[in-house]
Amino acid sequence: MGTLTPQGCIMGFGGSAGCALIENGLAGAKGVAVSPDGRSVYVGSYNDDAIVRFVRDTTTGALVPQGCVMDTGGGAVCAQTENGLNGAYGVAVSPDGRSVYIGSNLEDAIVRFDRTTTTGALTPMGCVMDTGGAAGCAQTANGLDGADHVAVSPDSMSVYVASSSDNAIVRFDRELLSAPANTTLPSISGTAQVGQQLVCSQGTWGSDPTTFTYQWRRDGQAIAGATSQIHTLTADDAGKTLTCEVTATNPAGSTSVTSQGVVVATSSSTPTSPGTGPVNPADMTAPVITSLKITSKFAPSSKATPVEVTTSKKKKKKKVKRGASIRYTLSENARVVLLIQRKKRGYKIKKKGKKKRSCVSNTKKNRRKLRSQIRSKYKKKKLTRKRLKREIRKAKCTLYKNRGTLTRSGIEGKNKVSFSGRIGKRRLARASYRLTATAIDPSGNVSKSKRRSFKIVKATKKKAKKK
Repeated sequence: MGTLTPQGCIMGFGGSAGCALIENGLAGAKGVAVSPDGRSVYVGSYNDDAIVRFVRDTTTGALVPQGCVMDTGGGAVCAQTENGLNGAYGVAVSPDGRSVYIGSNLEDAIVRFDRTTTTGALTPMGCVMDTGGAAGCAQTANGLDGADHVAVSPDSMSVYVASSSDNAIVRFDRELLSAPANTTLPSISGTAQVGQQLVCSQGTWGSDPTTFTYQWRRDGQAIAGATSQIHTLTADDAGKTLTCEVTATNPAGSTSVTSQGVVVATSSSTPTSPGTGPVNPADMTAPVITSLKITSKFAPSSKATPVEVTTSKKKKKKKVKRGASIRYTLSENARVVLLIQRKKRGYKIKKKGKKKRSCVSNTKKNRRKLRSQIRSKYKKKKLTRKRLKREIRKAKCTLYKNRGTLTRSGIEGKNKVSFSGRIGKRRLARASYRLTATAIDPSGNVSKSKRRSFKIVKATKKKAKKK
């Protein structure tokens, strides 16, 4: 019982361990942790200043490398960077599987990552450094000099760091995730008339929901198949009261709320839309967004950006040093949906059963598939390294991944939205993004979309004034 049988190893580049597999970021491997679900393994590497992620086969225990996150300015050739990882050491995964923590011995810091529970992927969420440290963390705490090992309590409420240089243990309270809480009910807009469309907003929520689902109801009964955000009214809806049930979900649970009802007009009555009074059924003109502007580069501020605001009154506010302004001009009063998407590099590869190539995400699996397809293309010709690089460059494409939406009630003329670089409380990572604005008037007419690009960058520190 407990006897060990070697099953191979994975070593860093330049290593001499004689392992069959090689992966970036493993030089000076010091700490290792396994996720509670057994599907991920994380390694902290002192020399490479990095944390390396592996997917674990829950049947055999075999590991598949999935990349790494290195210290800003590090040389481990990782796809992601984060402050505070110099001298990465001990690793810990929270029992709820939502967070990964790593202590950094040379940077005197603890770094936090959000963990995607389905894939094990890591998203850097900042760090806490020793008082007077130089890691560039937003928070400081005493006792972190020489931070080595990290542990999370079984109830997920506390995190502890042991620091060798300070001869100390530091305690942190850990925020627990709760099920989504609704703060503003969903609302229905559009023309309540057979043949027209109604749009259900998601409302405003706390506790960072990750997904939303929709269910339209007719006189309280669920309408079969009506599970999208937009519902086209049929003859069965005439004279009935329609509501929209929105369910918000995060790893802690789900919460459902229902909008106010809308009475669908019969052929002899005038349709109404909640909050707008009678709607002119002859209004078939879509609103027009004549301009859309956003600051091209900015750093996120600490303030949350409300996901949905139902008023268009302008209030005087103090200038925000960080964040940006979104400006647009409308031809009429309309609800504006601002979609924010992250720009990512991808590759065009052929999928089974399809003639055209599809743009897929930049993963090791897809890169191997691309190289395989290029080799099959050059069966009769010699595939030189130069040709391979040229084919890979030609296959590059751009993907846009949805990060969230902001909804605002716009007025005719110029409008301004303060954007902190956060969707709700969730901060956008440093990257390139695309903003898409679409307007929907009270009659349900939808405008043509306008797009603008912007970047989230690292905040510049203020220089101390010379005395």
